[in-house]
Amino acid sequence: MDAARSVCPEAATLVSAGRISATSKHPTETNIVFMLDTLELYTIKRRMRAAQAKLRQDRSLDDEARRALTVQAAQDSQRQRELQKSIGGVADPFRLIGLEAAGTEQA
Repeated sequence: MDAARSVCPEAATLVSAGRISATSKHPTETNIVFMLDTLELYTIKRRMRAAQAKLRQDRSLDDEARRALTVQAAQDSQRQRELQKSIGGVADPFRLIGLEAAGTEQA
């Protein structure tokens, strides 16, 4: 639960309430994807920091191990950018205003 709280301070409330709609006006599926993407983003950030530290500090790594860590870091960096873009779209407070306006224009 500590990991969830570090990402979302209201995690205990959300879990105990049994619903995610308590803190957002987005559809439940959007909220779930947002939370999963956020958790993945923080996991990737931790993994990248660990790889960077290992590359800096572990002098016993051979060339192949260094190459593998560098390739993994590059892939993680790409995924991090994708997740940040995805999360930013949901976290944008003006996104809902645009969606609501589009819904009223279509009605």
